[in-house]
Amino acid sequence: MRQTAIPPAAAPSVRVSASTRAGEALERLQAKRGPVVFVQSAQCAGCGEPGCFRVADFHPAVTDVMVGEVFGCQLWLDVRMLQVWPGHHVVLDIERGYSAAPSLSAGDGQHFVVRFVDESAQD
Repeated sequence: MRQTAIPPAAAPSVRVSASTRAGEALERLQAKRGPVVFVQSAQCAGCGEPGCFRVADFHPAVTDVMVGEVFGCQLWLDVRMLQVWPGHHVVLDIERGYSAAPSLSAGDGQHFVVRFVDESAQD
């Protein structure tokens, strides 16, 4: 893999989690495809659809930084997203329908999504 723009240790702290449904979909997907990784690029930020790739097929961009893991899968974000959504909790989930972006499916007729939850508004 190429070097990231910001070393993971220097990246802003981000809390990441996944829904139970996403975890179940990940178990099924990894049983078929092997280990996977997620990346949310700045270009797809509005759609909230991360790319899901086999680890062997993933090559991070120089602006990507690994921010955490969910169910043993790395989650990478474009560093510019961390500047736009500081203090947000990143939640991996699934929705019905197919992804508009190139990505492994979450299951028959489902795709993975990323939600940014503003934790500062939850006092």
